[in-house]
Amino acid sequence: MNLTRAEEYIKSQARIFLLEMRAFYPFGCAIDDKNNLRPLSAYIEGENPSPVELIDLLEGNIVQKIEIGEYVMGIVAIDVTISNENVKQDAIEMRIFIKDEKTVKKHLIYKMTEGDIEFWESPN
Repeated sequence: MNLTRAEEYIKSQARIFLLEMRAFYPFGCAIDDKNNLRPLSAYIEGENPSPVELIDLLEGNIVQKIEIGEYVMGIVAIDVTISNENVKQDAIEMRIFIKDEKTVKKHLIYKMTEGDIEFWESPN
């Protein structure tokens, strides 16, 4: 399934950002009309663009490419903190865009362990 493949890509890239780079920048991926997975990143000139600017650029690109039929779906990944039962947890928010469907947000909670990261889906 395309969504599962895209989510696995998001996890693998998040792992690299968090473990190797010790930083997280919004990024994404898309499934094109030929069923290929395409990594997505955003670049804005300047020293430190805000994450909101990068997110807006990624989302706008995905929506535009879905509308013209180049992509069938896309995901933007954002590092967030969520609260489950008053406990704050680090998570990756995946904003999932699928042709002819409403945008969905899904959270993957993560915990950094020695040399790796564990992911699990938020119950909310």
